[in-house]
Amino acid sequence: LHEDGLADVADGIRAGRAPERMLEIMRDSRIGTYGGVALVLATLLRWQALSEIARANPWFVFGVCISAGAVSRGSLVFLAAISKPAGSGMAARVVGQVPGWTLLAVGVQSSVAASLTGWRGTAPILLGSLLLLLVLRAWYHARLRGVTGDCLGAAAVLVETCVLVVGACLGSF
Repeated sequence: LHEDGLADVADGIRAGRAPERMLEIMRDSRIGTYGGVALVLATLLRWQALSEIARANPWFVFGVCISAGAVSRGSLVFLAAISKPAGSGMAARVVGQVPGWTLLAVGVQSSVAASLTGWRGTAPILLGSLLLLLVLRAWYHARLRGVTGDCLGAAAVLVETCVLVVGACLGSF
């Protein structure tokens, strides 16, 4: 589902389109050229990062893989908490209505997962993911005036990719 969100966002959000038209394109079940290219690039980038990470210490590999899954899924909750809904899909019931205790629990979970990479990986993973989420939020709000479920899914794939790339960079040192 997250990859579908990435493809829909890549197809739908482009300059020169009204937000209503972008939302209409994102609701379409077909994948366009930009969506296909986004999926291929994200897959290749994650593959390459995992190939590089595999050369590192087995505990570091374990930590990065757990961190990538947990931090990317936690990013969905964080983005939903700091955004407003765009459109009337299923995400509209959640976006902007995340309780504080849920956000705190997800923050602790993400931090613990990132700490599995060791002392040198925790801060780059968490800060890189946070920076990426803030940029994505600003872009989504500028283009769509909010966030949809596809936007959340795309963010999860992009944060996972970010964590794996950071892990690959750290693992090569």
